[in-house]
Amino acid sequence: MPKLVLSSRAIQVINKSIDLFHHRGFHTVGVDRIVKECEVTKATFYNFFHSKERFIEICLIVQKERLKEKVVSMVEYTSQTSVMDKLKKLYVLHTDLE
Repeated sequence: MPKLVLSSRAIQVINKSIDLFHHRGFHTVGVDRIVKECEVTKATFYNFFHSKERFIEICLIVQKERLKEKVVSMVEYTSQTSVMDKLKKLYVLHTDLE
């Protein structure tokens, strides 16, 4: 899959929207709410993402990549941590119910 190239403003919209989805629920947050909360026009939203479906796909890709980065950093870059502690951290990361 080709690497996503997004403007800083599009990334801000994604970040705010992921937060909205997390706190308000995926099915209750529509494009109208997203553009209002992110202070962009609908035209700008659709210029960035083309459709709500594509936007959601991009949000999922961004979340997956962030999770992957966290997992890799926990496993590979904390050499002073025991395997059991790494597994505990991974478990907590995947079960965070905030």
